Amino acid sequence: MIARIGDFLKIANGLAAPDREKLLAWFEADHPHLDMKAETVPAQTSTSAQNNKVVEALQSYVGPAIGVTGTDASGRQRIGFRFEDGTSITMAAPPGDGEHRPPPDRGPPPPDRGLPGEFGRGAMPPPPSPMIPVVFGTLLFFAISFTIFILWAGRGLTRPLRRFAEAVDEFSVKGTMALVEESGPSELRGAARALNRMSERVKTMIEQRTQMLAAVSHDLRTPVTRLRLRAEFIEPSDVRDPILRDIEQMDAMVHSALSFIRDGKEVQRNALLDLSALLQTICNEFADMGYKVHFDAAEPISIKGNVDELYRAVTNLVSNAVKFGTEVEVRLRCASLDWIEIDVIDDGPGIPEADKAAMLAPFTRGDESRKADALQGFGLGLPIVQAIVTAHRGQLHLLDRKPHGLIARITLPRA
Repeated sequence: MIARIGDFLKIANGLAAPDREKLLAWFEADHPHLDMKAETVPAQTSTSAQNNKVVEALQSYVGPAIGVTGTDASGRQRIGFRFEDGTSITMAAPPGDGEHRPPPDRGPPPPDRGLPGEFGRGAMPPPPSPMIPVVFGTLLFFAISFTIFILWAGRGLTRPLRRFAEAVDEFSVKGTMALVEESGPSELRGAARALNRMSERVKTMIEQRTQMLAAVSHDLRTPVTRLRLRAEFIEPSDVRDPILRDIEQMDAMVHSALSFIRDGKEVQRNALLDLSALLQTICNEFADMGYKVHFDAAEPISIKGNVDELYRAVTNLVSNAVKFGTEVEVRLRCASLDWIEIDVIDDGPGIPEADKAAMLAPFTRGDESRKADALQGFGLGLPIVQAIVTAHRGQLHLLDRKPHGLIARITLPRA
């Protein structure tokens, strides 16, 4: 309490008279038990032994202008303070013996007098309007509700679109597509319905084409076999041998067609296989036949796929490479954390840039292999590789090798 009175006197001493009156009114309203009055105080005030500690404490805060002026009607001693401009005030001395004495009850506090807030805690700001929390709460409720609605609407719109895109992508990879759920906005429901109908029509057409080609290719093997048996008895040999070569070519063509149709069927491609060992086996088989085929792998790599299909794909690439080149190298490496690359590199004449895309179409052969004999093939080797790699969610690229040659690169996902 003594420190608070001392701070108040020091602040009041440095204010002008109008501001001092406001401060005095505020402090008196906040501490009515001090009974503060604007009274004239002699230049020299006496001290009292009873309140000597209080006066000394106040003098240590403010200076020697503090002193005892007398007693009031209730017998309480009063102290006075002279400001530098000559004015003075008196107040009841606070207790100096350490005893707590609550202020007397003088009824409700006086009304707000518009005192400046920087004078202390007595100048409280006006209470907030009761409408402010209501308005703020309403705005917050609408903001949260609108955000939840936007998230719900966006999720309801993007989920059918995501399923739609996944179904189309699955159809492009596997050739078959599960029915898309017809949900969401009316436009999306209509698009999903049309996509389902298109999927059924395409699936039916593919099945009919596959069954027809398979049936024709299979049925051709019987007459080809009979022709081969009859041709064996033809004399002389200069007539028999050309006929047998033609029959062998027909049989190879039928076998290639059946292989191409078989590679379009759905099989299990999630078996874990050692790709390094598979490529090493293929290279060893060609080396045993007298071809210069080398295998280079930085590290053993395992992937998930179908071992028979991948064996057939790499074998087709190596077979093409040894036909047109003298030395073939097979490389295996990790292109990234998610992809691996298989390169079949030869030193042959290569493929012109304008013909690379056409070489991936069935029954298309390059200029170096247009001779109609069984040894040169029927233009199904690269399409078979393309079908197998696509079924494994990979890609086939035909790249140029410097100064000459071809790089057939298979890119497959590691997972």
